[in-house]
Amino acid sequence: MGRAYRPYGGGRGPAGGGGRRASRTGDRWSLAARTPDGWETRYVLSATPTPPIDREVADWYVATHPRSPFTRRLVAQRTAPGAHYALLGEPPVNGTTETAEPTTTYPDGRSERRRVTGRGDVAAVLREVIGVGDVE
Repeated sequence: MGRAYRPYGGGRGPAGGGGRRASRTGDRWSLAARTPDGWETRYVLSATPTPPIDREVADWYVATHPRSPFTRRLVAQRTAPGAHYALLGEPPVNGTTETAEPTTTYPDGRSERRRVTGRGDVAAVLREVIGVGDVE
C-alpha cells in the first residue's frame, strides 16, 4: 500500500502529497481534489446521524425520479491514490449506439478523456477501469 490517507487529522492525502485534501469544519469533513481551476470539493460527510426516513427519501429520489441524473445516464466513479476515474454514459436514443466518456484525472490536475461506443466497450471500461465485476 505505501500511501495512506490521514482523514482524521485533515491535510493532504495520500501521504507525501498528492491531489486530494481532507478538511474539517465543525462536524463536517470535506474531501477536495485539485483541478486546473483550483480545489474542487468532491464529498462532504457529517458526523450528525441522518434519520432513516431522510435516507429512504433520498435513496428513492436518486434511484427512481425522472429528474435524477442516475436514471437518465450511466454514472460510475472510482478514486484511487494516483487518479480519479469517471465514466459518464449516454443511453441509446432513436436507434443510436450507447456511448460513454471515460475520464482520468490526475493529482496534478491533468485529465485524459476519450469516447467509447457500444455496450461491449462500455462494459469493458466498467470492468477494467472502474472495477465493477460481471458487466455485460
